[in-house]
Amino acid sequence: FSYQNQVCAAGGVTSDGIYCAPLDTAACLLGPWYPVRSPGSVYRSFYGSAVWDGRLYLAAGSHQNRPRPDVLTTVLSLESGNLTVYPWTEAISFSTPRFLQALSASDGVLFQTGGTADPNGYNPLSHLELGLLASDGNVTRWQRGTPLSPPRHSHGQVVASGHVYIFGGDPGNGACLADVQFYTPGPNVQNGQWFPTFSLPAPRRDGTTAIFASS
Repeated sequence: FSYQNQVCAAGGVTSDGIYCAPLDTAACLLGPWYPVRSPGSVYRSFYGSAVWDGRLYLAAGSHQNRPRPDVLTTVLSLESGNLTVYPWTEAISFSTPRFLQALSASDGVLFQTGGTADPNGYNPLSHLELGLLASDGNVTRWQRGTPLSPPRHSHGQVVASGHVYIFGGDPGNGACLADVQFYTPGPNVQNGQWFPTFSLPAPRRDGTTAIFASS
């Protein structure tokens, strides 16, 4: 993720199976990597992450091959050019453990899509979970939105111009999807609708997505 021209690498697992802290290293956009303290953290991989209004949110994920339901949040601060991370606090958890899901944030709402509770990657979820944020950044509640079709995990996701876009993913059988869909929130965010748009040139999963904006 990025925060005020800082590019950050968070969590994951090494080739020899060692889990990294949720904020192990971060970097200035054009400088060397440097460590960032991540107090009170839980090590995990395959989680969703999003930044909104100076806060970082980490959602669910896997630790020692076990999907997790918890959601953590922390305040970010840029001091003397270095990123500072305050102690993590627990937000309202999901009702279902999951990993390999996607998370984005826009206009005071967290959008969590898909994932799976199966450690082997079968039985993907069709969930669209909407996390409503209070003025202090805390999650007030999670509520279900219009589900995905087909269900998936390991997909890409971004929010642009008020729409949530999802890209490809795994429908649960090890195959790859090529479709691209976008969600348009309704008046109360929850009662929105998914629409298809142009598909990817080739099916794929486990990709990353980003937005480039030029003024």
